[in-house]
Amino acid sequence: MAAPLRGTQSLVGQMGWVWERPKLTLIEIGWRWLFGAPFLIVCWMQAQRILAALPLESAGLANVDAQNPWLAAVQFSHAAGLYQPHITVVLQCLTPIAALAWVIVSGVGRSLVYKRLDPSLPFRPVGMIFLQAAWLVALGLVFYGWLQAMAWVTATHIEPNTEPDLIGYSFWAIFLSLGFFTLWAFVSWPLLIAPLLLLKERRSAISALTQTFTLGKTFRTFPSGSIRKVVRTIPIDFRPYRFFSCQTP
Repeated sequence: MAAPLRGTQSLVGQMGWVWERPKLTLIEIGWRWLFGAPFLIVCWMQAQRILAALPLESAGLANVDAQNPWLAAVQFSHAAGLYQPHITVVLQCLTPIAALAWVIVSGVGRSLVYKRLDPSLPFRPVGMIFLQAAWLVALGLVFYGWLQAMAWVTATHIEPNTEPDLIGYSFWAIFLSLGFFTLWAFVSWPLLIAPLLLLKERRSAISALTQTFTLGKTFRTFPSGSIRKVVRTIPIDFRPYRFFSCQTP
């Protein structure tokens, strides 16, 4: 029976395994920036267009009172109201295009990474794209729920012409933020395992997604051993990629 390893020992070993395979790192970084670089350029161009139509001086952001946080909050709120119509128009056009591009690029890119990781795995970009789309939809729903929760906290604890309830606001903001963070941890976990079942067990995307709640059968031939080992190893293996390729894309 193998001696148990501490979490830090396991993490160091997995990070060392990653750095011994630089091509995996290049593929992971490459597909992220293949989407991220054009996306950031488009965002920069749209931001410049908005600022040309509504300069910072016109929005009142050039004279923000940094010494008075309450006054600064009012100034930022006023500026946000002025920029909101411009940003909304851009988001209505950019969001669906960016989401579609990210789903396709990430699905194909992650398929290449898994294929390079284990050549015996099938190359199934269509199924991976479906699972990436499911992940993105889940992220959007959780993020939208968090925004709605923060709007409720603000509306009920910071009201016009009354003393703001900072203690209540802080309590509910922290409590609900932690709640949505925990919710995302539970939701994202099956979506993280599903690609492994899709490839290793030759399942359909829908079958892999539903089977993640029971974790499927044991991975007998995967380099990491059982599915439990694989599920614990894969997310950690990708952390160095994500750290050094920047979280933005």
